Amino acid sequence: MTRFRLHTLVGACTLFAATAVAAQQQPDVRAEVQAFVHQYAEAINRADAAGLMEMYAKVPDVTSADNTDIIHGWDAIRNDAASLAQSHYRMTLDSVDVVSLGPGYALAVAQANYSFGTPQGALRVRGVLTLVMQKIGNAWKVLHDHSSSQNPGGG
Repeated sequence: MTRFRLHTLVGACTLFAATAVAAQQQPDVRAEVQAFVHQYAEAINRADAAGLMEMYAKVPDVTSADNTDIIHGWDAIRNDAASLAQSHYRMTLDSVDVVSLGPGYALAVAQANYSFGTPQGALRVRGVLTLVMQKIGNAWKVLHDHSSSQNPGGG
């Protein structure tokens, strides 16, 4: 066997092995991220601002966005999360799609149903939740979140 063929064979075997390992790990990552996203929604539903903030990366570039506002920085997001207790805000999620963004990074996108407490009763709207996450140590952390919803008139 020529040296070129040997290198090609070794390279192909290495690529096959790496692909097989990545394929085995992908379902684990998907399941981890989906579980994390559901825990994120549960923390919101409990109005657990401290628990929710444990899920965010404590990095300068962390951001949170909704239909109209962008919040920059962990402290600013924490201040916003503190209002959860007064908001009577709830979120339920449909399926959570997960896309790997490379080793240790993931994107999660979910259809969501939001419920807001109003003096006239609960207002329910459909929307979307998107989380960009990084695995730091053994835990997933949010680098960016975005939630949006249709306006109550349906548009």
